[in-house]
Amino acid sequence: MINFIFIIRLLIIGILFNVISMTAWKNQHIPFTNNPVSNVFLLAKRAFKAMDGYLRKILAELGLTSAQFSILSHLWEKDQIPFKELAARCFCTRPTVTGIIDSLEKKGLVKRTNNLNDRRSLLVELTPEGHNLELKAPKLDKMFSKHYSSMNSDDLAKLEELLKKFLQELELPW
Repeated sequence: MINFIFIIRLLIIGILFNVISMTAWKNQHIPFTNNPVSNVFLLAKRAFKAMDGYLRKILAELGLTSAQFSILSHLWEKDQIPFKELAARCFCTRPTVTGIIDSLEKKGLVKRTNNLNDRRSLLVELTPEGHNLELKAPKLDKMFSKHYSSMNSDDLAKLEELLKKFLQELELPW
């Protein structure tokens, strides 16, 4: 089963490829080369664009961005998370998390609370509306199931293993 962290990791790889590979995409044609490394970059970039576009479309119906959904997904797993931990889990900076939390607060989905264990930090906590949204939010494995239906669980496990290995080679956290 594909989980949210796996999707986020794949999206991060895609972002990396967007930075590294500035290849122009004409008519969504993938210009394969004789170089397998180049092909991996091109395919990962294409996979990222396809998955990100699909995810954005679905989340727009909920009035959420993918960054907001990422934060909420972590809070649905474990409520009351410090900003620093959320930033690490979402692979972004603390100021970025602050901006996302600001927008989620305006929507009434989260609130900031004092951290009783560390007076210097705040916790992000779901509101009742934030908890209720989890029931309405689509599950990633269900959203993408029709797009990887030709892959069995062994294929998905192998893909995850290869992506992890690739990220380790790039010295990125996964």
